Amino acid sequence: MKVVPPSEGTIFKHVASKPRFQSVFTLECVEDMLYFDNPFHHHLWVFFILELHMATYHEVLNVPPPHSFLSTLWCLKSNHVGLGWWGSNKSCSASIPRFSKDWSAKRAFLDCRLWPEIVTAVEENIMAMAASNASDIKIFTGLQQIAESRHYKAWLLDQFGVLHDGKQPYPGAISTLENLASRGAKMVIISNSSRRASTTLDKLKSLGFDPSLFIGAITSGELTYQHLQRRDDPWFRVLGKTCIHMTWSDRGAISLEGLGLQVVENVEKAEFVLVHGTEALGLSSGDSVSKKLEELEKILEHCAAKGIPMVVANPDFVTVEARELRIMPGTLAASYEKLGGEVKWMGKPHEIIYKAAMAMAGVDASDSIAVGDSLHHDIKGANASGIESAFITCGIHASELGLGGFGEVADVSSVHALALKYDAYPSYVLPSFTW
Repeated sequence: MKVVPPSEGTIFKHVASKPRFQSVFTLECVEDMLYFDNPFHHHLWVFFILELHMATYHEVLNVPPPHSFLSTLWCLKSNHVGLGWWGSNKSCSASIPRFSKDWSAKRAFLDCRLWPEIVTAVEENIMAMAASNASDIKIFTGLQQIAESRHYKAWLLDQFGVLHDGKQPYPGAISTLENLASRGAKMVIISNSSRRASTTLDKLKSLGFDPSLFIGAITSGELTYQHLQRRDDPWFRVLGKTCIHMTWSDRGAISLEGLGLQVVENVEKAEFVLVHGTEALGLSSGDSVSKKLEELEKILEHCAAKGIPMVVANPDFVTVEARELRIMPGTLAASYEKLGGEVKWMGKPHEIIYKAAMAMAGVDASDSIAVGDSLHHDIKGANASGIESAFITCGIHASELGLGGFGEVADVSSVHALALKYDAYPSYVLPSFTW
């Protein structure tokens, strides 16, 4: 492959045989590039910057590397795709250079010209890699097959859509927990519930679960409470004390006792937005008043215009409740980001909650498995944390998979397509949390 040194003012240039790939990009048009209209836009960008240090990826794109990053490297290397790189005035190949975080000269840090045969190889290998990721998924009928095929020391269990539907346990869930406990499994509830961990365990007990089967619970609400109380994180340290509080009505409002916060109703007096629920607005008196989702969204428009940050204590978009999908705080947070607002996500799919769960169990990622019903939250979060995972299909994705009843087995091709859609790849797939 002929390698041409970089020309001044150019980040990289690739030459391709297919018209849709013929383009010159600079760092100023990263956003346009990420939404470039072809099915491989994101993966091509990953290829162009592959073998840079992971920190470089964060600095350039301001997003975490996709789960396919390392798989893409391996796939391209195993097919002998040639690469030529320039960075920090050094020439390198097949290595991971550590770049300085001083990006004052970022316009000239990299130039790579990919000739037609290389771009063709990229496209073919990306397709093969994606298909391989999906085809590696193992579909089982019960957890016994997983428990007997490999001994996981810790099981990180989602609750809604896996153990129960908010009203009652799913058939076989309690006996499955007992079977895992009898084999010495350390089980931790890892939930995006906006409530405290103790409240979550009390709720499980009221539904007929034995709390002693779990070594504990880590919830988004617990993490939020701890960070707001301790203020030992730089982001929370400067957050302020006055907030707009969005909470629950039918489910019961979330207590802020012990946090030293002042709830205000006037956006102009608020220093941040705290979102625990999607049904009500907290009042300065300590009570709350029911609000429609549209009314809460209108308030958020004013908050975004003022430029105050949001802490979301439940990143879920929807949850399963008595076989119905219910809107959750993550939906409000996603809308707030679209309005230009800053959001602190306190739960899955972010690593913060997985690290806390593994610390509680005293294990590392290699000895853990996460079980959940959300590809975006549970499975993608496990992927990002290096944890194997089991996807329960009877939860929030049941309708997308064309499932009509509990325990119905999903079509293999439908599971593969959904995994590709969400770029989230479970190690195992089960119709339900049964033995």
